[in-house]
Amino acid sequence: MEQRKSWTAVLLDGNWRLLDVRWICEAAYGVAKTNWRLIEDEKGKVDTTKAIKENRNTFKTQCRFREFYFLTDPEIFIYDHFPDDEKWQLLARPISYKEAKEIAALRADFFRNKMTLRSNPKCTIESDDGIVKFVIGLQEDSRMTFVYKLYRSKNSKEPIDPSRKELDRYVLLERDSDECVIRVEIRCPAEGEYLFEIHGSQNVESCHALLLTYFIRCTGIKGVITPLPPNIRQEWGPGEDTRDMGMVPVTHRKGQVEADDGDAEITFTLEKDLEFKHDLVKGVQDVSVTDGHVVHTIENGKMNISLRLPSPGEYALNVMAKEKFKKTRFAPACSYLISCDDEPLQTKPLPNIDGGHIGTNKQFHELGFKEDDAWTSYINNLVTGEFSMQIHKPHDIFVAAALELEEGNKSETFDNYVICDTQDNKVKVTAIFPKSGTYKMTLFARVDSIQDENKHIPIYTKIIEVVLPTLAGMPSPIQSSIPDWCHGYHLKEPRSLYLASGEMTKISVSVPEASTVKVKGHPECHLKQNEEGYWEGYLKTGPPRSTVDLMASESPHGQPFKLVSCQVRNC
Repeated sequence: MEQRKSWTAVLLDGNWRLLDVRWICEAAYGVAKTNWRLIEDEKGKVDTTKAIKENRNTFKTQCRFREFYFLTDPEIFIYDHFPDDEKWQLLARPISYKEAKEIAALRADFFRNKMTLRSNPKCTIESDDGIVKFVIGLQEDSRMTFVYKLYRSKNSKEPIDPSRKELDRYVLLERDSDECVIRVEIRCPAEGEYLFEIHGSQNVESCHALLLTYFIRCTGIKGVITPLPPNIRQEWGPGEDTRDMGMVPVTHRKGQVEADDGDAEITFTLEKDLEFKHDLVKGVQDVSVTDGHVVHTIENGKMNISLRLPSPGEYALNVMAKEKFKKTRFAPACSYLISCDDEPLQTKPLPNIDGGHIGTNKQFHELGFKEDDAWTSYINNLVTGEFSMQIHKPHDIFVAAALELEEGNKSETFDNYVICDTQDNKVKVTAIFPKSGTYKMTLFARVDSIQDENKHIPIYTKIIEVVLPTLAGMPSPIQSSIPDWCHGYHLKEPRSLYLASGEMTKISVSVPEASTVKVKGHPECHLKQNEEGYWEGYLKTGPPRSTVDLMASESPHGQPFKLVSCQVRNC
């Protein structure tokens, strides 16, 4: 819209400078969008009533002091002030009226925030394939946040597919912190004319000022244009909200992540004690596929997200966070656009983890547990067929473990292939894996003070992907639910569930709280406690299909409880 107006040139110290008295004191807001239909508002939502109102003449002015138009640089002043006499452009190379009409529509706040145009210097962008891209440079220390609006001309005759009810997801706005730019990609859903605006602010709490406007003319569409998957933020990738949350990206500093084989790992360094939620949504159908396809760990001051996509396509990974121990809501912290063009190599989903958090949980730390030589909670490509770890526990808590092999919607229990050996306040957890696949190992703590039928609460979850299973390992003896007075034991021998019939077998076990330990049904086997506190002796096993049950009592005449059980069979 062309307007006749006047401004002032002043001679200072022998140099002519420009100023606009009216615009120093007055600001215009709103736009006369009588020919445009709103596709997306600043909150990423479409409201039909609001869209209709946006089409009315909303051009208004308000009193506001704007120092920007006082002695403005001529190279900047020319973007919205074109004089009748070219000498008052005060430019080394004056531009023509035609050039002035074609230059990009950059606003005062664009220059005030020291932004630069890295591409598309003209205000009109032509596209013959439905895709429009441009790049905007930022200051290195810029902490701006951005929103955008996309309008479609009412004169555009090409209809938009009615099955696409939401037209607010055709813009990818990505911050590239390494190159200090923001990249924008617009996917035109149909041929026609579009108006695109970017608004920005240095303060998250303040309103976003208009920075630039582009007029887009789409004359053709190549291939299928699909909307982006739903993003709970307007920006893709780490932004100012990510930094304010205390998250520093390590592996992916941009908004797009290529998962060529269907898997991806995203890592942040944490500057605060945070807890997280995440949602993985597949585009087009907008279906959440979080369960079994995304987990996260928090270890050694870092948060790591592991993805395993179920099929090719585009996905939105929305990460929400909050500070621990604060009664606040989870807030959007970061979003990534995950792309996979080919069929994923690993199609089996990850084990289903409540909340998607693996590793130690809140109860682990509240109960006073500690971990020695912390392994990552997501172990890839284990080739030894065996894994062991050690934790420190409080004296009066018993620790048990469970092991599951999950294949799709099916799971198989291998609890007899994991054993917890307790000595003093240390618990060594040893697991062997009879099959290849993805296992979930969970540690439980029995807390006697909890008045509940199930006193075993989960404290630690680990995912282990086994490539080569064990060839020689045998299942451990069957572990029983031990009484409250027993807070752990260490079984040295036997370590196998199966014992050979008619052979001498050594028994060696430490049960600190027990006064007597014996083998059920074998009075000839006398177990004696040695100087190290182990009850030891020898037993001749019985016939095949019999059992060897190891019993312990708190007092000499107390009720014996079964600790472990072995099965006798032919070799």
